[in-house]
Amino acid sequence: MLRFPNVREGASDTLLAVFLGTGVPMPNPRSDTRVALCLAGVVVAVYLPSLWNDFVYDDHEVIVVQPPPESVGDLARLFAEPHFRGLPYYRPVVRASLLAQKAVHGDRPALFHLGNALLAGAAAAAAFTLLRTSALRVGRTPAALAAVLFAVHPVASSAVYPIASGRETLLPAMLVLIAVAAWLRARRGVAGVALATALLAKEQAVMTPLLFVLADLCRVSGDAPALRREALSEWTKRYAAPAALLLFYFALRRAVLEPGSIELAALSDPIAPLLSYVFGVQAALVPFAALHYEPEIAGWLSPTRTGVAIAALAALVAFVRVVKAPPLRVALFWVGWFGVTQLPTANLLAQEARFDERYAFLALLAFPAVIAAALSALAMPRQRHAIVVFAAASVLLAGLTIGRAATFRDDARFAAQWLRTAPDATEAQHLLAMIAAQDARYGEAVAHYEAALRGAPDSPDLLTNLGVALAQVGREAEARARLEQALRVDPGHPEAHSALGTLLARAGRLEEAIEHHRASVRAAPRMAAAHMNLGVALARAGRWDAAVPALREAVRLDPASAEAQRNLESALRARAAAGGPTAR
Repeated sequence: MLRFPNVREGASDTLLAVFLGTGVPMPNPRSDTRVALCLAGVVVAVYLPSLWNDFVYDDHEVIVVQPPPESVGDLARLFAEPHFRGLPYYRPVVRASLLAQKAVHGDRPALFHLGNALLAGAAAAAAFTLLRTSALRVGRTPAALAAVLFAVHPVASSAVYPIASGRETLLPAMLVLIAVAAWLRARRGVAGVALATALLAKEQAVMTPLLFVLADLCRVSGDAPALRREALSEWTKRYAAPAALLLFYFALRRAVLEPGSIELAALSDPIAPLLSYVFGVQAALVPFAALHYEPEIAGWLSPTRTGVAIAALAALVAFVRVVKAPPLRVALFWVGWFGVTQLPTANLLAQEARFDERYAFLALLAFPAVIAAALSALAMPRQRHAIVVFAAASVLLAGLTIGRAATFRDDARFAAQWLRTAPDATEAQHLLAMIAAQDARYGEAVAHYEAALRGAPDSPDLLTNLGVALAQVGREAEARARLEQALRVDPGHPEAHSALGTLLARAGRLEEAIEHHRASVRAAPRMAAAHMNLGVALARAGRWDAAVPALREAVRLDPASAEAQRNLESALRARAAAGGPTAR
């Protein structure tokens, strides 16, 4: 039940209550907009240290090696492509946002990091807007603090600091917050547009209509129909548009991705879904100071952390019971929010990583939201003291988040931290191998690739990269064997075809090499290196009329490549010397 400042407490307390927006948690659009902009600025400032960070891990595959779009048509084609080769991800809105940035400013990591920081601020503003919905009973200052805590919590850092995987979480989360806030305020058009965009940003947004239903059942949406049989047709009409959007999304996704890309995992490991929620509670209430990226169970589950998390949760429940706020329907909404938002990553389906902080990002909001609703019901003197504690907690968590920025400085620091927390992490070994290969330390690269393969012996990417490294140290027979093994696992792997084609060309087997390079181009038509390797092999075979178009396409896709430009010029001269046309 709400408590209002008592006049006998003094006029100053009453005026402060009005100024802070506490006591009577009714939205004031103009004041709320100013507050939302201010708190967004605070959140952006917390993440500004990331501007000194480089590209890390997935950023190279999703951003660096991708050609920048040259037209709206190039951006539109992203909606007909998977997000990441070999994985059942369809996230064209995220890809379009990243590659549109690349088209504007190239591979400048600072500006990508700035984009994520701005999105974090926008997510905080969206969370504040949601919390300020009348039915959720949250005053302005508690709502602002809850939104800031949500956005600067260490869990949120995993959705901001890594550019690609961060945006894959951050952008859809912001859109889901907008969709639910609009639904609660009976703005169906805004909710529908935000839902449609969120679905095309990340698969996890499929749970958003369940949040709409949850809000209606808990009576926190402004125009929910009555819970009676006579209103059945009204309820049906209410969800017709979200249901249609879901059906369209699933049809589109099925058309783009290969069939059978979804695998049920809960039957083989029924305890994993429960552990996902335990992980979410621990990540929210007992966050790690240092990054624990995609940890295995042994890396995060311990009696001590579990005990502290249970104690913190019990303290929160006790606080709510003493304050007698928020109302039961609001409390049930936030409990449901925590459960529903984690559902898509709760290991019901097979997923690349079973646990990670970014999976709990949206769910995290439930905890500060409940605290903020309880604070809003306190009388002014007690409320001020509680707000100070809440603000201090936010500052402490922001400090941990700022400290994590250095972990994402570059691939080497990121991989080192990953291995500190998960010594057997396959992808961390893979990343160290790639760093060694880039520095021409191919012997070290081979050792790291072989260590990574012990954890993932059928990974076509690892087999391909190991093959390339083996070739660099002169072990060409082993290199060909690894590349052929990669193609048995994934017959369409473009890099494996390209690398094997290069080895075969080096051995004088040009026709076989050309066939592998053609297969690489078919599998990855926008990969400049595939076209260049094909053009070089054709040129070596004296097939100038075929070599020149391939090399021209390589230059078009990667105009900055001096090697592609040199190869094209050489092919043009050779074709002219052979009596062919000289036009460029």
